[in-house]
Amino acid sequence: MTPSGIRKFEAGKVAFSPYGDGPGAASISRLVGPGDSTTMGAYLARFDGRSVAWTVRYDELIAGISGKFRLKSDGEVHELGPGDVLWIPEGTELEYQGDDAMVFISIAPVDWRARQAANLEIGGEPA
Repeated sequence: MTPSGIRKFEAGKVAFSPYGDGPGAASISRLVGPGDSTTMGAYLARFDGRSVAWTVRYDELIAGISGKFRLKSDGEVHELGPGDVLWIPEGTELEYQGDDAMVFISIAPVDWRARQAANLEIGGEPA
């Protein structure tokens, strides 16, 4: 990190961790998390033949970098190629998929887990 707080994440130098289960492959690199920012999170993700089901607990932007990425939700399939961008609102049930795809993901709020836990502690419903 530079004195200004700016960080560069160099292609080929970020670590990826396996993501999801089942056939095919998927991995994620968590770039910016709650320890880095109070407002947003950022990730790189790869999908190649694996489908990962999830309900987003935050607003999310996904930008295609390479390959063909697909997001399935509510009976619709949204395809992304390089340079295409999707916005997904909080509460959306979906499946991430792709063929040799890499995407950039940004979420807000980044501290959604802490917010959800705090809400449950005061007797609220899961976010």
